Amino acid sequence: MSGVHSRQVPTDGIHGIAAWTYANAAARLAATGFADPYDLFKVAIDLDTKAQFILTAITPSIVWSDVGNTGATANPAQSVTSTVDTSTTSASFVVMNTMTVTPGAGTYLVMFSASGTGSIGSGDYVYGIHANAVLVAQSERRQNFGGGSQVGGAAMAMHSQCLVTVTAGQAIDVRYKASSGTYTVHQRNLILVKVG
Repeated sequence: MSGVHSRQVPTDGIHGIAAWTYANAAARLAATGFADPYDLFKVAIDLDTKAQFILTAITPSIVWSDVGNTGATANPAQSVTSTVDTSTTSASFVVMNTMTVTPGAGTYLVMFSASGTGSIGSGDYVYGIHANAVLVAQSERRQNFGGGSQVGGAAMAMHSQCLVTVTAGQAIDVRYKASSGTYTVHQRNLILVKVG
């Protein structure tokens, strides 16, 4: 055994900084069996990113705090995706299939992207981000497939983003509508990043 602390290894009775190591964030977030108070304020490392987290709560739910940004909860991003087409003929906003998240109280940067097709060249096709069933006005986007080289059936890129604040239990979703014909949305994703 080395007499110099900095040169000691686990076989010398010294231990590393991490109480737990996980392959990735998903494995860490799925972990259970922590004992209160023995495991509180111990460190875990996600091996894929080398990110370090402190276990700051066990009950009523497990909370990991990012060591690099103390106080922020780990993995503040949430997302939903789909590769299955969804369509509407509704003239009023309806929730786009799979594009809804109930993230918990906070302020979120919300980003939506997809591609969409209108069946009628002269149709007006609209989508936007909603918080608690209310349109976030600056997120509304409009696609019109009429005139020029644009024709019905042409897939166009769809993007919108905004900051949204919700309380516990309120959903953030993307809704869409068609003035005429059918509005079909293809591959799509909705990403929320907690910023406050």
